[in-house]
Amino acid sequence: MTSPTPPDSPETHPDRPRPAQGSDKGGNHAPAAGGTASTNGNGSSRSFDLSRADVVAAALDHGGGVLNYRAVGGHGRNGNGYGNELGTFARTAESMLATASRLCEELAPLNDQTDIAQAAVSALYDDFELLIAAILRLDESSRRLRLVAATGRLVDEYRRAGRPVAWEQSIEEGVNGRVARTGEPALLVDTDSDPDFIFVPGALRARSAVAVPIRVEGRVWGVLDLESAETGAFGKADLLLAETVASQVGAALHYAELFERFERTLTSTIAVLCDALEAKDPYTAEHARDVADLAEAVGEELGIRGDEMRWLRYAALLHDVGKIGIREEILRKPGRLTEEEFEEMKKHSEIGARMLERIPGFGPVLILVRAAHERWDGRGYPDGLVGEDIPLGARVIAVCDAFHAMTSDRPYRKALSDEEAKAEMRRCAGSQFDPRVVDALLAVLEREAVAGSTL
Repeated sequence: MTSPTPPDSPETHPDRPRPAQGSDKGGNHAPAAGGTASTNGNGSSRSFDLSRADVVAAALDHGGGVLNYRAVGGHGRNGNGYGNELGTFARTAESMLATASRLCEELAPLNDQTDIAQAAVSALYDDFELLIAAILRLDESSRRLRLVAATGRLVDEYRRAGRPVAWEQSIEEGVNGRVARTGEPALLVDTDSDPDFIFVPGALRARSAVAVPIRVEGRVWGVLDLESAETGAFGKADLLLAETVASQVGAALHYAELFERFERTLTSTIAVLCDALEAKDPYTAEHARDVADLAEAVGEELGIRGDEMRWLRYAALLHDVGKIGIREEILRKPGRLTEEEFEEMKKHSEIGARMLERIPGFGPVLILVRAAHERWDGRGYPDGLVGEDIPLGARVIAVCDAFHAMTSDRPYRKALSDEEAKAEMRRCAGSQFDPRVVDALLAVLEREAVAGSTL
């Protein structure tokens, strides 16, 4: 005999969301339903039939803040029925929104593709119980997927066993291959039900999975693969999250590719300018390379990192590039310059800045190049900047430039010893040079001296 249907069950109220099935991971794995609302006999709202994906999508569209919900009507207001279900939806959506938001922040400063991939899988693993979270990159020439980043219990198992964490496969095989080949996502409630699923050897076995394509400029760049040791661990909301993360990763990878191209252009341009400077004056070009190495070490001592360090190195290499525009008889004069000649020589800072103005992306570099000959006391050129009005990178270049010049032989004078040059730097700290930068230079030189003595 068939058991009677309880009066408050989903069967008697088909418009009410059904309880979650499968995983207990935040209750986010119920089957998706339609988007209708119904009313009871007195016209008041009774229940809403919403999918988790609908709610999550609304949360992601919302763009931040807290997703609020209120249970209306007689059913489920005390923890049963749709009120509790909507609450679960809301909490799930909020969790996903938090993951997506945090990942945006983590990806923003990254320019390396491997770092981007690792940040993404780490964020997902931190928020969800996963057997493995992995990103595989598509090699279009060989039509193979290669592991770029992975984390999870299966990865830990491999490492404990001393096995390399590596994976490679043809796009003609496996679920990941199918996703890469077709560009369509895959949601596997039970991995045994999909004959394409490839089980990675190990004690831990994947029972459910989500795989979504990562696109860069419209093409499939790779695949985001999430696997769980539990059957039914993933639902439509998880698929939506994976697709959202994949979209974020794709955007970050696109930026990284653009950045890489930009860096190659910058590097090539700098090389051309340095070659031109060397053809004009070999000493100046060699001096610039040495100053750049020293400036990088002093910048690190001062805590300069990231883009600021790149701009510092580029500007140090190019701080005298304007000398290309100075008459050769002045540039290579064997004796001291006259006052008029020195005034002409001083123009190289402005000439260099004007040269760099014409090159896209060189804005931060030209600022440092223009200010590289300013003095802490305001008696420098070309703008007479004082103290901290001078960009820090320019102050670093000024100190390194002076020290290297003093310790180099010139046609009109012999080089000072390192100790004599150090004493001169200390004497000029607070007048010509920023005292803090001088201290950093001396610390670097002391470290190098100690290291040299132990070789």
